[in-house]
Amino acid sequence: MHKLLSEYDIALGKKIRDYRVTHNIPQEKLANYLNLSIQALSRIENGKRRVTAEELEKTALFFDEPLAMFIRGDYYKYTYPSETVYGVLPVFMADFIEKYRFAYENVSDIYSKEGKKFNKILLKAIQSIPGEIKQHKDSKYKQLK
Repeated sequence: MHKLLSEYDIALGKKIRDYRVTHNIPQEKLANYLNLSIQALSRIENGKRRVTAEELEKTALFFDEPLAMFIRGDYYKYTYPSETVYGVLPVFMADFIEKYRFAYENVSDIYSKEGKKFNKILLKAIQSIPGEIKQHKDSKYKQLK
């Protein structure tokens, strides 16, 4: 008999998949670590199979992340990457940049010369972040090999 999975189970599978993909980990590598077939991992990631507590704990260990990374709804905003026009950034930063850019574009006439200078410095710093994140990811991935 087919069990219906909750929205939480489906969201959890999606988090695992998104985290794996954004960290450039092949499905086969994670499946082997979890002692699962690729099909079983695919079913988890697609919300068609519930992940067990043991599998979730091993997933967190594999990525060297706290378990809260996968089970708490708001935790991911601080470490989870999001695609932006500036590259891949943590979700909270991507949200901030979008709000900041919207405000800047709509009230830029009232900015002083110093405000515009600050914006250029801020945007330049933001553009350097994806490279730093990639370096961190690459060093973490090399440790897993």
